[in-house]
Amino acid sequence: MKRQLLALTLLAAGPISALAQYQLPNSDFESDFVTSYNKKPKVGRATSFSEPIGWHGFATLETDYESSARKGDKLTSSTDVRKENNSTGSTKCVCITSDSPIIGIVANGVMTTGRIYNKSDKPEDAATNYNASDPSFDISSAENKTATWSKDQVLYPNNRNYAQPFTGKPDKFTVWVNFCPKNQEGYASVNAVIHTNARYQDPEEADNYKSVKVAAAKNDAIANYNNWQKLEIDFDYSVGNKDNVPAYILVSFTTNKTPGGGSKGDRLYVDDIAMVYYNDLKTLTYGTGSDVQDLLAKAGKAVDNVVSIDASDLFYEKSKVAFKKRGQGANITEEKYDPNTCILTIKVVANDISVNAKNYTIYKVQFKKPITISDDQDVSTTGDDNAKVIMTRTFKKGWNTICLPFSTTAEALGAANVQELTDCTNDLIYFKSVEGNIMEWNTPYLIYFNEDKAFTSENPFIFAGKVTNSNESTGVGISPINMIGNYKAKFSMKGKYGVVDQNGVQRIMSGGEEATLGPCRAYFTGDGNHLANGMLISFDGQTTGITSAELNAEGAAEDAPIYNLQGVRVNHLTKGVYIKGGKKIIVK
Repeated sequence: MKRQLLALTLLAAGPISALAQYQLPNSDFESDFVTSYNKKPKVGRATSFSEPIGWHGFATLETDYESSARKGDKLTSSTDVRKENNSTGSTKCVCITSDSPIIGIVANGVMTTGRIYNKSDKPEDAATNYNASDPSFDISSAENKTATWSKDQVLYPNNRNYAQPFTGKPDKFTVWVNFCPKNQEGYASVNAVIHTNARYQDPEEADNYKSVKVAAAKNDAIANYNNWQKLEIDFDYSVGNKDNVPAYILVSFTTNKTPGGGSKGDRLYVDDIAMVYYNDLKTLTYGTGSDVQDLLAKAGKAVDNVVSIDASDLFYEKSKVAFKKRGQGANITEEKYDPNTCILTIKVVANDISVNAKNYTIYKVQFKKPITISDDQDVSTTGDDNAKVIMTRTFKKGWNTICLPFSTTAEALGAANVQELTDCTNDLIYFKSVEGNIMEWNTPYLIYFNEDKAFTSENPFIFAGKVTNSNESTGVGISPINMIGNYKAKFSMKGKYGVVDQNGVQRIMSGGEEATLGPCRAYFTGDGNHLANGMLISFDGQTTGITSAELNAEGAAEDAPIYNLQGVRVNHLTKGVYIKGGKKIIVK
């Protein structure tokens, strides 16, 4: 695997570049090894060791056993890469080999981003034998000393950084390995620990270092002998404090999980390390209580980072949508609902988005489109037992015509009364109150409001339930006239009749050249012999617009019901004009 960014690390004379903060530098081991150790004795032959850029072995260890310790490890560049499934075009890998510099003691092969410390001949002594990542380590104070008569000159010319900067919060550690133990036994191991700007060592000794850890990914059971395999290891954020700020990472490979275990000549091949950052949702549900649906189960395959979800059988309600991101360091950068398209958009970006601009996922959830009723558009509905209607309309104080593609009540709309057409004579059109104030779908009515009532886009009337096919010709016929519901916007009223209010008196009037009617209202048609301008309307047997002489309240029968001029029966009189016993009365 070759990454352009890693070319910056080829300047091996200095510390590893801090630019590689979300992936490890030289993680594909395609770069040439660099000289990391030179010993120039006054007498004898010089000794030199090399290491992969950004990685360390026994060549650069800190030890009290100079004469033998550096013989215990060999890191070599190898072309023995995997042949199958090598989509990355890998040509090189690194081989870690164990040795036995001291008879009876096996020095495990080790490669780490930190520095190896070997101060004891007891491999299991974690207090003195460990790998360390120390951001405060002062290279110049302990290395490149001038030779004296009793001590050889030791130089560390390159690859001298022992704390690998790392600022990501990855979710998975992946690597290709091929473990080739000499005696076909034992387990190789890898451990990656993200930590803060503080010293950390592996193994941890008595101090568990939990306060400085962020997360760890470990596999100490690598045993697929003599075969390449891809390890996918989840980072565990419970081993430390997930809220800690990542600053460095210590990654260590060893040919045997047990210090001093295994045999001389054990080999562990390592290639193509990658940190994986999730960019998706762990859960996305709709509903509450026991009625919860898994929307991710409806998701299609991502196309250009977009995942489409068909939830067109559900109506969007913000309180019913719940989701959780999957990536530890991922973020939800967008959550918005478009009421015009009924699409909910959720964007999840991975933790490494700043260096990997394509590492994100956009979820597009298509919810069911509601039926919209407004004065500026036609209303067209089909049969649906699970529909949602959003209506905006202003009802004026008094009587209004209405015809809806669903059943509801006057109370639901905030109205006081609703009446239906029952008869017609040459002089009057008769209406009576509907039992229960229930309005059936596709049926025209007159509906009464005590005050102006405005359903706005911010506060619409919402209906959920069964909706029928809308039909503009739906109406009630009482020979010789018809009351017809309308679902068209700006419907021409030329030659048709509508209800008008003239000083509190309801009359039937013909529409002019420019007169129009909005949707979900009603109009009247009939022949000219029976339908004429100015015809009055009778509500519950009482006619509005009575012109008889005004009488006081004492002029009517005591037990007669009382109605207002809108035909609504009243029980308590206030100042105004009423109808009682067929006579007009005034209360002053």
